[in-house]
Amino acid sequence: VLVYGDLVEGKPSSKKGWLSLSGPEGELGLAEAAALAPMPQYEPVDARPYQVMKDGSVPFLLPGQRPVSEFHSFSLPRGAVVTAEGRAKDAKGTSWLLCIFGTDYADGGSGSDRRGGWLPESDLVDLLASKPELSRVEEDKLPAKLDAAERKALLKNGFYVDPKPVLTKFLNEDDMVDAYNAIPPLTPRFITADLPLHAFHLYFDRMLQKVEQKALLPRTFELLSAMDEALKDLPRDLESSELGRNAASAVVDYLILARHLLTNGGAAIHDGLKPLAEGIMAGQGIFPLNPFTGLPQDLTLFAPRGHYTLNEDFKAYFRTAYLLGTAFPLDDERGAAATLLLCRILSVPQVQEKWRALYDPIRYLVGSSNVNTWDDLAEALKPFKLGDLGDAGKVKELLDVLDKTGKASAIQKLPGKKFAILPRRITFDAMVFDTLTYPKTSTETEKRGLPDPLDVMAVLGSSQALDEVKPYEKFKNYGDNLKALEERWPEYRSSADGANAYTAWLSALRSYNVSEGSQQFFARSAAWGYKKLTTAEASMTELKHDTILYAEQSGAEMGDGGGEWVAGPFSQPFARGYVEPEPKLYRALAESARKVLEFLPSLLPGEYEYYREKFSQFSEEMETLAGIADRALEDAMTPSDFLSILELRLPSVLPEDIYDVYDKASQNQLRMALVADVATDASAGRALFMGVGAPRRLSVYVNDKSGGFRVTEGYMFSYYSFIQSLSEGRMNDDQWKAIVYDTKRQDDMKQYLPAWHGKLYE
Repeated sequence: VLVYGDLVEGKPSSKKGWLSLSGPEGELGLAEAAALAPMPQYEPVDARPYQVMKDGSVPFLLPGQRPVSEFHSFSLPRGAVVTAEGRAKDAKGTSWLLCIFGTDYADGGSGSDRRGGWLPESDLVDLLASKPELSRVEEDKLPAKLDAAERKALLKNGFYVDPKPVLTKFLNEDDMVDAYNAIPPLTPRFITADLPLHAFHLYFDRMLQKVEQKALLPRTFELLSAMDEALKDLPRDLESSELGRNAASAVVDYLILARHLLTNGGAAIHDGLKPLAEGIMAGQGIFPLNPFTGLPQDLTLFAPRGHYTLNEDFKAYFRTAYLLGTAFPLDDERGAAATLLLCRILSVPQVQEKWRALYDPIRYLVGSSNVNTWDDLAEALKPFKLGDLGDAGKVKELLDVLDKTGKASAIQKLPGKKFAILPRRITFDAMVFDTLTYPKTSTETEKRGLPDPLDVMAVLGSSQALDEVKPYEKFKNYGDNLKALEERWPEYRSSADGANAYTAWLSALRSYNVSEGSQQFFARSAAWGYKKLTTAEASMTELKHDTILYAEQSGAEMGDGGGEWVAGPFSQPFARGYVEPEPKLYRALAESARKVLEFLPSLLPGEYEYYREKFSQFSEEMETLAGIADRALEDAMTPSDFLSILELRLPSVLPEDIYDVYDKASQNQLRMALVADVATDASAGRALFMGVGAPRRLSVYVNDKSGGFRVTEGYMFSYYSFIQSLSEGRMNDDQWKAIVYDTKRQDDMKQYLPAWHGKLYE
């Protein structure tokens, strides 16, 4: 059917009084000529955007005749942007513009997506011929219905952050994703960098969970079994010396304890190991002497955190993998002997295969090992026999070779070199934390025992972070070390150590920290720099959270409807949103997603892979966003860009195995809040935590030739940083969520905010 306002082409037909019609979809058929009105003579113009400057403007079907409001209650608000395709003058000389509308199908009405309405040109501004005001926010351009705080912030900084978090009672996918999905269609959306960064974290973390459950956990069982078998087949010459017997006993105990942890206490264990095993399972306190390292052991490090609290399998895998990261000292006879024995076991082909199946994927995701592995020492240890442990001269030679061949740890620079089966990994942010704390930075008398998350963002180019860390220059070497780290980043990023998904994520944040040069008023305000700092720190929190098991921690080791048709009303012009103009960030996220895609096939071969499709779609969406952001910077956004922003729906972030999203456990899992301990000051018994809370609503004033002036709406992270005593244990996600989502404890949350948080509102 045709309804009022539909634009069609008509030509005489063989049937008198009837016209043959065609439209955008092709031939439509015949209609009585009397039911249609010919278009007035008008001058066609190239489609261009015009902004409505008079609230309540009503389109007419013909210039000055038949207002659309005769058919349905319809008017345009001030600020709406319409597309004009023609110009005509009426008998009085008034100039009218032919504007194109669609149909509002909400109530099942009929109509096409090409309906014409004439508006007086005096009510409109030609955006392409205008010069947007970018030096300030013009108060008369703001909506009348704004509360005082929001109006004040928009006038001062061009944006406003609601200090109240968005606490949604029931989630469909995720706090931030649901908040975006709830933005009304006629409200211009502001796509923040926070949304894709957060979505990438969700895909990454849930992909990792699947890989661990389906591949890495079974491979850990296989590795331990293969090591047990290889140990039985080793020559008996270990028994010929006390050092050999002690090494064999330590390795046997080590494997027994690993199997005990992997079975959540199911595998048998002898009395001598029970106190340590019980301490590890409890994840609390300090064990006076770890028999494998010869040092006190902080048992809180074995407490499952991150997604490892979701089920018993994850808890078992976390504790076991942490144990397999235990670093044996290479500078004493017991540690050297155990290392020789473990390297000999790992050299057995069947064991080597199982070890590589675990070691290589983790290296690809997170990075190189912080201490020595089989790769580093195996060749140098080939000349030594297990029987050499009974020869004092050979033992000294072994120690010398290990000292000469072994590398020093890049993080936690403790005396001596070390070896581990599945060591924790070098990450650039941990290097920053390690370098900017005691002993490399500060002195014994004026000690900087814990870093500040700002350290990393200062090194990665945030000018706001650089300002905020200036007080730390009172610590000896802080300024020099910070500068050296800034200079080291490009080399690290392109090195073998930086060739991993973790560094790609940090590289994306570096891209975000470096200004894109947007001329929009909001982007040039000092407060926006703190919005970006909040976003970058929160994203790094999610990165640390997702990789908490694998990345080394600074200072962690001690030391349809039917019925009749009706005409649908004209639809309001689509909202012209905006995207945070950070094309480099979106392209870096696309690259990060592609890097993960290279990783998945070898871990989960020969099956449909849920997250492979997610990362592929996400990468494509990020390239689209990058193109829109490029055009936003050039003030050359197109109607299709605005439609892409309006219709943006990232691939679902729901976990693959969640079936009832509304049960209590699922709702808790979908809540975005998380926490991660990122550094430890063992001597003071304290740990540094970074946290993400519920999202906060953001309104941003934008003014450009593409969309005119408008107040857009989006959502951003909330970010927290705090220090807590280890006597309270290491906080996990469930404990943190209990605070974040308790409406009665919102005032308590203020104590966890970083000191600079208030600058978002200044």
